[in-house]
Amino acid sequence: ARYGTPINQVDLARVWIDFTLTSWQAEAALGYTFTSHELDGKYRLWGYIGRLLGIDARFVSGITTHAAARRMSELLDAVTGPLTTQSAILAQATIDSVAVQLQENTKLPVWLGRSLLRQLTYRFHGHVRASELKVPPAPLASPVIDATTALIRARRRRLRNAPEAWAKMTGCNLSELRKQLRGLAETA
Repeated sequence: ARYGTPINQVDLARVWIDFTLTSWQAEAALGYTFTSHELDGKYRLWGYIGRLLGIDARFVSGITTHAAARRMSELLDAVTGPLTTQSAILAQATIDSVAVQLQENTKLPVWLGRSLLRQLTYRFHGHVRASELKVPPAPLASPVIDATTALIRARRRRLRNAPEAWAKMTGCNLSELRKQLRGLAETA
């Protein structure tokens, strides 16, 4: 009674899949690809995180590839009910919230950010799921997404072919992350 009802294991595992397979495939669709070695490490880390969060090890242990994560996702889909009205409301609220964040961080107009995010929803989740979420398509955003993805892929390919540049970029990213985490710790 004090802590409420626990989240069931299937829902915990579904969220874990969303933070791993779903998000990493979305990143890949935008040009942020990972080597099999990098994915293996990411899945192993998230397997550990999942167990710390209380997810039964049978759901997350041994998943170190997208193929293995897809098999788990399919099993979860088989026992998860259809999307609800709340799913569509949450999807729209997420798109609106991220569009505002994009405007604050990049000065991208909210209407344009919303259009880009709607079209990305179709790319990441497919037409059927995006329609079930009642996300309107924004096909005019596709050329912007295509051009940006091409630039990201070219930059990452160039950096990966120059180990020193790649190490410098990843070092800068880690440094920035540590700085942000320190800032969060100081405000907590």
